[in-house]
Amino acid sequence: MYNKILIPLDGTLRAEQALQLVNRFFVDAELILLETTGNTTQAFPIYGAGVHGYIEPLPEVKKARNDEYVASVADRTRNWATNVRGYSLIGPPDIKIVEVAEAEEVDLIVMVTHGYDRFERLLFGSVTQKVIRDAPCPVLAVRDGELPEHMLIALDGTPFSEEILEPAFKLAKLLRLDVTLARVDMPKDDISYADVASIREIDSELAELVLSTHNSRAEFYLDDIRKRYLDSVAGIDIKIDYDVDYGDPAARLPAIAKFHDCDLIAMATHGRKGIEYWLKGSVTEKVMHKTDVAMLILHHEVEEEPAG
Repeated sequence: MYNKILIPLDGTLRAEQALQLVNRFFVDAELILLETTGNTTQAFPIYGAGVHGYIEPLPEVKKARNDEYVASVADRTRNWATNVRGYSLIGPPDIKIVEVAEAEEVDLIVMVTHGYDRFERLLFGSVTQKVIRDAPCPVLAVRDGELPEHMLIALDGTPFSEEILEPAFKLAKLLRLDVTLARVDMPKDDISYADVASIREIDSELAELVLSTHNSRAEFYLDDIRKRYLDSVAGIDIKIDYDVDYGDPAARLPAIAKFHDCDLIAMATHGRKGIEYWLKGSVTEKVMHKTDVAMLILHHEVEEEPAG
């Protein structure tokens, strides 16, 4: 189970909505509340004769204010949780969140995304996205504190993608979520989209047979996983089904989630950085941009290939 949970705060009621989920399902876990004083401007207006503008409080003033805030939230949380610790740190929020998660060896990070629009994400990114790239444990990013009911687990047939299965089913059992396993995949060494289109121009029935054969293999793969986890949810009212599709995973996964009324998508991310991130991007982050549902994300560091 999830025994130690980190909940990042930023002084807003929106961030505190993560506590609603924790209050309902994680009351026995050790909770760590973290407020960080980063580089964001928390300024006060100033006015005078011919003067107007803003003045930013000193870091130590911010720190004292955040200490007081975290202590207040921790006191309120102790009304329903038995083991709560709260503290504040100075530094970039994403870096401090990851550092605390590593030092405390937490099992899960629960945070509310602020839903920046695409232009803002392009300029500033998102604290949640940055945390996901380096987090040592699964990150549950919820939207507006809404409680999920149906989880979509994204897979592509690789052992890497299957690393999300254990934390996802752990959460599904705890929250009693129905589960849909989804595979969006067209192996390049098997058949390409262009091949299918070319075959369809000559023989539409043959093209459908090719796709059917591919889908049958994918369905067998997902059904095998479904059967593997049925025993783990025995005695709990949880349904497990699956769906197979092909195309761009970043585009198709949100569509599949919407079709099945899933309000949580679980998937593993490669955690690419630097030039590789800009060249290849991240399917997980693209899915985050295209969907409004909660996400459970497990970071997996990509090993650098030796030079030469």
